Amino acid sequence: MKMSKCKLLYVTLASSLTIFATACGAKKTDSSNQTIKFSQNVPKKAIKKVGTLTYALENKSPFTGIFLSEIADTSPDAKAAAPGDESLFSINDQYQITDKGAATLKLNHRDNTAKIKVKDKVRWSDGKPVVAKDLEYYYEILANPKVQTTQYTSSLANIKDMAEYHQGKVKEISGIEMPDVPNEKTLILHFKELKPAMPNAASGFYWEHAAPYHYLKKYHSKN
Repeated sequence: MKMSKCKLLYVTLASSLTIFATACGAKKTDSSNQTIKFSQNVPKKAIKKVGTLTYALENKSPFTGIFLSEIADTSPDAKAAAPGDESLFSINDQYQITDKGAATLKLNHRDNTAKIKVKDKVRWSDGKPVVAKDLEYYYEILANPKVQTTQYTSSLANIKDMAEYHQGKVKEISGIEMPDVPNEKTLILHFKELKPAMPNAASGFYWEHAAPYHYLKKYHSKN
């Protein structure tokens, strides 16, 4: 029987904004009957306030290294990004969104809206505050027809003008409102109708993350 080395994906997490990955190759052999053992002992070291965490992921397929959750669609990418890709919301034991997270959610059944407000002390790893534009920009990426992400779903089309923006018929999503200014903390989503699952996490009707617009805007194209 030929012995082979498994593929290891070495990922260095420098911050939630900068995550780098490399992969080492391996020979193609049948390892279905082999048992892979990893050491269970982890060396204990002093905790640093600022530092770099390096860890390995085992995977048989190529590693894409896409760490924005709105365009990533593979499990290794999601696992690598998880430590820095935090949700805006906290949930209880029934998976209902609470007010204890980085942002709060308030549904208005009369107006068919969802008001998302980021708390004042929430910041990115570089010290910049998380603002409404960071939340709004996620929807621009998700619905952009040129991005063609698998994360865009029919549930998101419940936001007014989201489907039209995705189809390239309009240049702005009228169902997304920043009532103050983009650098403030409040985002309001206007839906065609509210759904019973909306108070729960992972309902799919709104995105539960933010994108660092101040960092990503230099890569943004209006064309």
